[in-house]
Amino acid sequence: MLVGGALALYARPETHRPVASPAVEAVQEVEGVPVDGTRTYAEEIGQWLAWYLGPWTAPIGLAGVAMLTLTFGEGRDRRTYLLLLVVVVTTFAVMADLGTDPIHIGVMRAFLPVTIPALLLGAGWVTDRLWEGPERIRTPARLTAVVALAAVIAAPLFHLGPLAEAGDHVGALDSVEALCSEIGGDGAVLIAEDAADQPGRSIVQTLRGFCRVPAARALDLTEAELEALNTGWQELGRSLAVISAEPLRFGPEPTRIELTWESLERRVEARPRRTSPEGISLYLATGLGEG
Repeated sequence: MLVGGALALYARPETHRPVASPAVEAVQEVEGVPVDGTRTYAEEIGQWLAWYLGPWTAPIGLAGVAMLTLTFGEGRDRRTYLLLLVVVVTTFAVMADLGTDPIHIGVMRAFLPVTIPALLLGAGWVTDRLWEGPERIRTPARLTAVVALAAVIAAPLFHLGPLAEAGDHVGALDSVEALCSEIGGDGAVLIAEDAADQPGRSIVQTLRGFCRVPAARALDLTEAELEALNTGWQELGRSLAVISAEPLRFGPEPTRIELTWESLERRVEARPRRTSPEGISLYLATGLGEG
């Protein structure tokens, strides 16, 4: 298992060539590392686990899982072998295809359901075996078990403790509620986009869910289309508002709005250590057809 995992991690960068990810490239630019949106960082999965579980938990847990696998057939419950099979197959499947951008901390969700619990259980099994070791070496074995258990517990607390109160998109609700107030309860929102700027991808569902108004996206909106849509919404008793990444060349003068929040910093070559401010700037035009 160990050899197979090592070969899979080593060979994957040479055999798997994904398409470039703009999100990965953006994070790489911020970190000041070489920009390569096709890089998956899958060869660093072992390092990733060490970032969050600590330098001892991951190897101790892996040793436990490997020892359970190597002692296959020694009278254990068959459910143990089924669990090991799920762990091995799932972990190798994740290694083969992360299914998401290698941006921390989000990428670790791929390992949370199976791999991380398995490593913790493996570490627990190792400490249990040490505690129940042979009589002739029981004292040093139990001391080793206590040290190993302390490392397994303390390392994640040390690494992740400062982030215990950190959240994602903290403060975003205040910005969204202010935007909803500007739109009004009887509003309808059209998000004007072009090939370069498509803000609707990130906010259209937010407008529908939080502002409780109809919202849709329009690519390359023309003045005639805007007038027709505005007339149609007025007939339905709603006031059309237009959101865009840049001021439109027609229509009323827009107001610049800022949607801001605090989130864990996004990293590709280190684990997040702090929160950082994020946000988007948009333009909101209301009062279409007035005056």
